[in-house]
Amino acid sequence: WYDGSSAGNGIFNTGAAISSNLMPMTTCGGTPVAETLLNMRDYLLGRPRENPRIIMIATDGAPNCNLGLNPYTCDCTCFSGEDCALCYESNFPANCLDDLRTYAALDALRSDGIKTYVIAMSWAAVDWGEVMREMAGHGGTENFYAAESPEDVQAMFDTITSLVSE
Repeated sequence: WYDGSSAGNGIFNTGAAISSNLMPMTTCGGTPVAETLLNMRDYLLGRPRENPRIIMIATDGAPNCNLGLNPYTCDCTCFSGEDCALCYESNFPANCLDDLRTYAALDALRSDGIKTYVIAMSWAAVDWGEVMREMAGHGGTENFYAAESPEDVQAMFDTITSLVSE
């Protein structure tokens, strides 16, 4: 994330700062996108606003980790080609697609003037492309970025930072 603060001369925060802000968050071990975005929103809204604020989220899967969903009726997240019985056979809703709560979190960020850029890693871009596109739209960007390698992620990071600094 970027909060535009003068700490670090206004550059992107370090991994250590990100880690310390996310450390108190508990997850189900999957892809807790909505929960992560809501935590980042709380963090950014609690900081002075000097410059534009953005979030870049890179994900290797579809948003899930919502224990309030019904594992028998939800869309279950799984790897490409897998028998997607992870939800109903184990009665474990954490593997259910949590798209609506994720879109709502992105809408809340956007209404607070915080744009979110979505980077989908490998199979997430293929299997969950429509969800990634919706996430990008709710986040205030036109489309998501698809990454296949660490070099792709770096190139997208550079592209996004150049857009933000214009």
